[in-house]
Amino acid sequence: WRPPDGFTGRLAFKLAIAVAGLALTSLVAGLATAPFGAHHFQRLAPYGLLANLAAMPAVSFLVMPFGLIGVLLLPFGLDGLAWPVMGVGIDIMTAVSDKVAALPGALMRVDGIGVASAAFAGLALCCLCLLRGLLAVSAVIPAVLAVALAGAPQRPDVLIAPDARTVAVRGGDGRLSVAGAGSNRMAVSQWLSRDADPREANDPSLKSGFSCDRLGCVAPLPGGGTLAVSLKPEGLEADCLEARLLVTSADPPEKCPAKVYSPRTLSRTGAVALYRDDAGWRETPARDGKVQRPWLPVVAPEPVPSSGTSDPEADALQ
Repeated sequence: WRPPDGFTGRLAFKLAIAVAGLALTSLVAGLATAPFGAHHFQRLAPYGLLANLAAMPAVSFLVMPFGLIGVLLLPFGLDGLAWPVMGVGIDIMTAVSDKVAALPGALMRVDGIGVASAAFAGLALCCLCLLRGLLAVSAVIPAVLAVALAGAPQRPDVLIAPDARTVAVRGGDGRLSVAGAGSNRMAVSQWLSRDADPREANDPSLKSGFSCDRLGCVAPLPGGGTLAVSLKPEGLEADCLEARLLVTSADPPEKCPAKVYSPRTLSRTGAVALYRDDAGWRETPARDGKVQRPWLPVVAPEPVPSSGTSDPEADALQ
């Protein structure tokens, strides 16, 4: 088989080859980055190939060439001639992305894959890119392991933001209910994203699992007991007696039977995730209190351990 004769035929053939090469490149790049998108952002872009093909002419003929021309003209003070043309290309690229993002099913939320799965996917990609010949076939081994380990990590039953005002509890339907979502919308958005939950941080249904009044909010915990979010100091004493877990931005009473999370305790741990299993509650902090990194606030000293409470499960979390 040979290319068609004539100028028009050859031009069409070269154009088809260019488009096919671009499509293949975009497809390979999308497949290579998909595991990391699922791990970090819990989302996939099914229409990434379409968006890249539609935006590439503007990038190839306007953005990149005139960006280079602008840099070359900088020493002569004439770069202002190139930037507007480059800006037109960027506007086209942005418009294409907006149009594609508005298509039905353009954003696919997925359960976040674990670290091990993402690591094996990266190893498979390195083997495929760096090795040649039959050695490249070895990429199949880490790729298979990445798929085998791609199950979603265990989902937390309780999430507490560092401000001690925003709390999420998993309900019987498997979805999160959130109290104080307006205090930390970014944290709520991240929690929902990690849960593959399409709801936004301002969705009214997020409050469904909590019962609230002017003193605070309460929600049932998986396995029994309640979680209380105390908003007013006058409600602390009752919450201490009735709740298993207490989240408050105020200073709790010295002798509180509930396990307490406050800004003071959360300053050492950052956000906290709690998991319920057969052995009780397991706590996973976002920050290791024994490690002081230069960019983090100084960790407050550990409080003096209490003598215990009347609740064995709360004692286990002390």
